[in-house]
Amino acid sequence: MTVRPVTCGVRRGTRRRAALDVEIVCSDAAEHKRRVELREPDIAGHALPTWQDVVERDYHDWDRDRLVVDTAASDFTAGVRAIVGHLPAQGMTHVSEVITRPRS
Repeated sequence: MTVRPVTCGVRRGTRRRAALDVEIVCSDAAEHKRRVELREPDIAGHALPTWQDVVERDYHDWDRDRLVVDTAASDFTAGVRAIVGHLPAQGMTHVSEVITRPRS
């Protein structure tokens, strides 16, 4: 799932530094469905979306350039490398957040 671009625009207006817009997608529908259906909540009381919820979500196309990372085509490490590799092009010279592998 991605952040709605309108929300990104609000956040972008408050940034003091250069930033990189990233959209995470899974282009393989069968794999995406499998991930949604096998996901377990990691927040107490949080209701996870069903596959039907995901298919019917209110998605808005992005209206600006961004890096698209397709998780169907690469593993977690490759996705992180793609993002980090684009940071210098955005005027960023360091990563301020610790990037960790998601729980499996």
